[in-house]
Amino acid sequence: MEIPKKEGISMRFHKFCEIDNHYNKKTLNYFASAGLLDGDFVATNKIDGSNYCYYVDSFGNIRTSSRNRFLGDNENFNGSKHLNPIYMDFARDVAKAVRSYSESQRYDKILGDYTVVIVGEIYGGKYDHPDVPKMNYGSVQGRVNYCPWVDFIVFDIMLVSNSSIKDEDSDDNENPSNIYLDWDVVVDIVKNFSGFKIVDEIARGSFDQMLALNVDFQDPTYKQHNLPEIVPNYSEGLVIKPLIEKTLKSGTRVIIKFKSDKFGEKKPKNKVIDFNGDVILVNKVFCDILQYINVNRCVSVLSKIGEDEKKFQNVMRLVLEDAIKDYKKETEIDEYSKLTPDELKVFQKKVNPEVAKVVKVCINS
Repeated sequence: MEIPKKEGISMRFHKFCEIDNHYNKKTLNYFASAGLLDGDFVATNKIDGSNYCYYVDSFGNIRTSSRNRFLGDNENFNGSKHLNPIYMDFARDVAKAVRSYSESQRYDKILGDYTVVIVGEIYGGKYDHPDVPKMNYGSVQGRVNYCPWVDFIVFDIMLVSNSSIKDEDSDDNENPSNIYLDWDVVVDIVKNFSGFKIVDEIARGSFDQMLALNVDFQDPTYKQHNLPEIVPNYSEGLVIKPLIEKTLKSGTRVIIKFKSDKFGEKKPKNKVIDFNGDVILVNKVFCDILQYINVNRCVSVLSKIGEDEKKFQNVMRLVLEDAIKDYKKETEIDEYSKLTPDELKVFQKKVNPEVAKVVKVCINS
């Protein structure tokens, strides 16, 4: 039976969870101290594309989003206009299956009225194989060969309450504003009730076994498109999460990314050097944050924004903000936040040329 559609239903945007790196000791210690690294985990293939979501409310109305915002009805985000006419029907199929699932009454009790969010990645637009014709699509990131056209692939299903969205840092986990479905449930619904593709499962086992996996492997996605293999064609890496969803009391989800060094967004630290007698703390912070400023980070930032946001100065700002955010998440002592206004000016003077170099290479490539 078709889901009835009704105009004017409001949906709430809920940003997909942040995923920390496997080497972030602070995050892993939080998870371990809460006993959340026990049990079975799954490692799935990480797609090198742009985060994209289909939101479907209880009436079958649909909105789409990028990593940071809802998109306009006619907005073409990385080729999404070619996908939506078909995939919006698939999204409704998924929403219908979720609401018919055995756990649906529990979802209703926890969330009240909710929106089903099909979380995935827009990817592709490049396949450098002599037997595969080129297509006139712009490539999404272009670091991995997936398919010559632009496509969408699912890796999560999230349920978002329409009645109340709390702050991500809220300590109240009794009435969460969103729920992520367990991996096997996502696989069952996507494979059996829709035409969507889903990311490849690479392995299952303990958390330590997942961290022991080799992340330098051939990306398997081409098989889903029945394309000939390209060698070498390395995957971006892995996403590791519990088979049964787990969260901290704060609501933070247990999930990490384990990326190949080829796609890493952190480089070896330079030794602290004295710049014309400037304050030593400024130099130390500069060298600490400089580790996080590179082309891979810039590529990742560009994948999250629309064409009208890709002005040089704006990209510089976003790359630096992203670098500082990761620095703060991973460092034991946040010395950036200790800088005085005068020291911040010195820091900006030092770091801006480094960011500009990276952005120039990224935009011109």
